[in-house]
Amino acid sequence: MSGPLPAPEFSRPIPAEPLPAEGRSIQIAADAGEREALAARFGVDRLDRLDGTVTLRPLGAKRGVVRVELSGTLEADVVQTCVVTLAPLPGTVTESVRLRFSSAAEAETDADAGAAVDIDPDADSDPPEPIVDGLIDVGEALAEAFGLALDPHPRAPDAALDGPVSAGPTEDPADGDEADRPSPFAALAALKTRTNNG
Repeated sequence: MSGPLPAPEFSRPIPAEPLPAEGRSIQIAADAGEREALAARFGVDRLDRLDGTVTLRPLGAKRGVVRVELSGTLEADVVQTCVVTLAPLPGTVTESVRLRFSSAAEAETDADAGAAVDIDPDADSDPPEPIVDGLIDVGEALAEAFGLALDPHPRAPDAALDGPVSAGPTEDPADGDEADRPSPFAALAALKTRTNNG
């Protein structure tokens, strides 16, 4: 059995209720310690800035189930390592974020722990994220969106390989030696002939 999950590096829990009908706008920014922890989590050299502006908008409650949409934008200044030159590669991430949250998702997660998960490839959207203890963690939502937006193989625009990579010497059948060499199946053919004749 696993223990409790570690606390998110960039946590900004916001109550899911009450929210005004037009939504609630929120601006958040990661501090230096949070950026350092996020850089370690996502395997980047440095995270100089991560901030976001989002709106939490109620989608209505049915039968006691709270539903909320989070939409907005995150921006980050990040330094990764070029996969070709291994040099530091600064970049900017700007990503639109749109997620749905539901208090029913938390109940389903608890009830279905260890159960098989059915995935519908024809579904129009992802299932909602859980509202945990009446809270939506806006910071963690933005951190996850940042991680998904990162280039997994960052490469500087002017980075080039020295040449094609070879696995070793290769033989060209046009060299003429191919016809002089016996087939690898010749030994099997001789064995088959001996077995049939003997």
